[in-house]
Amino acid sequence: MVDRRRPCGQRQSASRLQNERYQRASSNRNYGLDLWDTFLSRIYLLWHKGASPLMENFMEMGIAGLPAPQLEHVRWIDESGDERSPLTLAELGQGFRILYFFQDWCAACHSHGFPTFAALANGLRDKEVGLAAIQTVFEGSEVNTFSRLRENQLRYGLRVPFGHAVAVSASRKAVPAIMEAYCSGGTPWFVVIAPDGRVVCDGFLLAADSLIQALRPLAN
Repeated sequence: MVDRRRPCGQRQSASRLQNERYQRASSNRNYGLDLWDTFLSRIYLLWHKGASPLMENFMEMGIAGLPAPQLEHVRWIDESGDERSPLTLAELGQGFRILYFFQDWCAACHSHGFPTFAALANGLRDKEVGLAAIQTVFEGSEVNTFSRLRENQLRYGLRVPFGHAVAVSASRKAVPAIMEAYCSGGTPWFVVIAPDGRVVCDGFLLAADSLIQALRPLAN
């Protein structure tokens, strides 16, 4: 579901983000310039490939081009469903990392989000890409509960960490801190983080096959 209530202080235009991505690609030779440039251009196009007119209103959300914030104020379970200590981005590895923000009662999270996330987990299983799912509860807290983490972990066969983030404030307009940090527009929301720690892609829509093809030559 889309969250229309929260302004974001780090919004940037899509054209500006594209220019910044190519500037970084030109100066970053650790991954191979040609492959990195191809990845950035593909990721930009696949994010917009399925964008509807409604999504145009939210194109300035997200933090693509900026360093990925730490995963703070999140309660976690591990790959086996046991509650664990706070997860850090470093624990997801030094390569590419993919975050998936969801809510259990979000229909699109089950029709598009989880199938996409599961496809990424399967398609990149041997490439040391770190993945984590986080339930970002900005509505329906009585339904989108901590217990839903394990249920969805089992339902989709995902052996990855799952987190649960709620708003600290009791205000109806409050959202979880991690949504503020990542300027997410709601759920489902995907975030792709490069090895250099910067977000290279984020948004509601993601084409799993295209991302897998783009990442496989670059990941370990």
